[in-house]
Order: sequence, then structure tokens, then C-alpha cells
Amino acid sequence: MNVNVNNSIPSELPALAARSARNGKRRAIDAPVNGNVDSLLVAIDAYRLGCVEFCKLPDDDPEDEEAAIAATYGPPMEVLEEWDRPARSREAVVAALELLKSEQLVVGDMGNALLDACLLGLKEGAL
Repeated sequence: MNVNVNNSIPSELPALAARSARNGKRRAIDAPVNGNVDSLLVAIDAYRLGCVEFCKLPDDDPEDEEAAIAATYGPPMEVLEEWDRPARSREAVVAALELLKSEQLVVGDMGNALLDACLLGLKEGAL
């Protein structure tokens, strides 16, 4: 991941944020934290949008799959795979935990139950 030295935001995120805004995904752009865009939330939203775009593509040519991934969810997935900074907002934490669960990146009933406990606590404001 390329990092912008001036503000420690991955250099890919401005393009991902603009793409999300053009496609009606404004949550991360419109929900700044202390006047700054929550970059983790932007990356998660861009990944989700890319997945939706990928699913809309015809799947009749498996050889084009790599190009389709690169044009949709691939870039934000790479940003998320290399993420190494803390979440800066409760909303980003909830979004990250929800993504873990929806992508089935947690294995087993216990993992899912613990994720649910964390999500409920955050969403209900208990934490």
C-alpha cells in the first residue's frame, strides 16, 4: 500500500472515496472524524461497492475474472489486506466487524457469537 507521507492516508483512498461518492456511497465521505475523513470506513465502503459491481458483471468468461476484480473490488481489498493503523471511529469498528462476519473471515460458531457480542455492544452504545 502506498502511503501519503503528509497525512498517513493510503494514496489509493482518495480515488476510492471519489468512486464511492459517484456511486451514491456517501457514508464515509459525509462522516468525518474530527474534521477528517475516516479512511478505514472509506476503504470498507469502496470494497463493498466493488463487490456489488463485480456481482453485476457477466460471469461467462473466466479468463476476464482477474481484470474484473482489478476493476471492481481488487484495489480496496488490497488496501484492507495491508491495513496497519487503528480504526478512528466507532462506525469504522462496526463496519470492520460486520465485514469480517459477512465475508466469513471468522471461523466457527464461537467466533461468530463473539463478533455478534462485540457488534451489539458497539451498536447499542454499551462500549
